Amino acid sequence: MEDPGVALLSRDYHDSVGKQLPDKTKPEMTVALLRMLEDNKFVHLTRFKMEKDLTGEPVSRKLV
Repeated sequence: MEDPGVALLSRDYHDSVGKQLPDKTKPEMTVALLRMLEDNKFVHLTRFKMEKDLTGEPVSRKLV
C-alpha cells in the first residue's frame, strides 16, 4: 500500500473555516475545503456544471 504522505485532520479543516456550521449552500465552505485539499497536495477531481447565456458565454458554475 502506498503511503499518502499527508493526513488532513478534521480539526485542520474546521480551523480553516472557523466555527461555522457546515452548509453546502455557502460557497466559502466549499472553497475552504478545496483550498485545504490543494494546500495539502491531495489528488482530487472536481466537476462543475456551467450555465451559459444565449450567446454561449458562461454566466455561472456549480460544483456537482
